[in-house]
Amino acid sequence: MFSILRDILCNYYKSALTLRKMMSCILLLFVFTLHLQFSAGFHSHVGPPPVEPSSTSMGTNSAPDSGRQGGHKGEWIKSKRTTNWGDWGDAQFCPRGSFADGIFVKYEDLGTPDDTGINGIGLRCIFPDGRIVADNPTSSAGIWGDWIDCQCPKLKEFADGFKLCTLPPQGDGDDVSAYGFFMSCTTSGVHTCLYRSNWSQKFCSELIKCPKQYPRICGIQTQVEGTLFFGDDTSLNNVDFYCCEAK
Repeated sequence: MFSILRDILCNYYKSALTLRKMMSCILLLFVFTLHLQFSAGFHSHVGPPPVEPSSTSMGTNSAPDSGRQGGHKGEWIKSKRTTNWGDWGDAQFCPRGSFADGIFVKYEDLGTPDDTGINGIGLRCIFPDGRIVADNPTSSAGIWGDWIDCQCPKLKEFADGFKLCTLPPQGDGDDVSAYGFFMSCTTSGVHTCLYRSNWSQKFCSELIKCPKQYPRICGIQTQVEGTLFFGDDTSLNNVDFYCCEAK
């Protein structure tokens, strides 16, 4: 009789342990699903952007400072490395003989629990005779926000410099990285493409311009941090522009 009772109790204990393990797994799965839903809810998704990348491969390093790139002779100008998270996309260029007369900025409005600010930057390429290039170089871009068009206001002028605003690392706070962008044009000067923050402009770089021998922007390469399931998203961290001869 004692042995039968012992067997019954042992089987009951084993069943209870199995049930407890099953309940633990179900609870963990439920918590993980909630995390993904809330993480996605922090950001805004939009439809296809007006700038479509012609290459989706990701690089790991920024381009060399100078030399012939994409069939163009020129020199890179580079953003200040205030933050340095993420991988570098492939360098991309306007078709030879065309240059950027405007910039596209992909931006997620601030105010979410996990802000990302600028997610991507692209070029609006045009030939000096006014023909607009259909394909817009973008290097790499994050998935949050929508695209904003920033164009030089005068005919036959081109982008020749920029200022990038970047929030420094925030420690235990929310890291954002790039959140503001200013574009310089060859004749009309500096224009505010994007600045929707109450943060001080002390986080913006000085104006970074193309050298005189290479006065027009014609290429781009961006550093973008990929989406993190558990962590603090920042998206675009840095951008480099390639400056070309005006030929």
